Amino acid sequence: GALTKTLITEYQRLAWKALKENIKDKVKEADKSNLSAISRELFKCNIIRGRGLVANAIIRAQL
Repeated sequence: GALTKTLITEYQRLAWKALKENIKDKVKEADKSNLSAISRELFKCNIIRGRGLVANAIIRAQL
């Protein structure tokens, strides 16, 4: 019922926040020497779901 819906919503919010932090951290630690490894790690995250987060993190890292 309502409790299940609330729990699902909260879980999705926390999962999105964790995905955002994970992507941001991976992009921050990327450089020429480890780009291949970082890109593989990003694909292990759900970057299809978080494709906007990836784009945003890359743009912010370049500033």
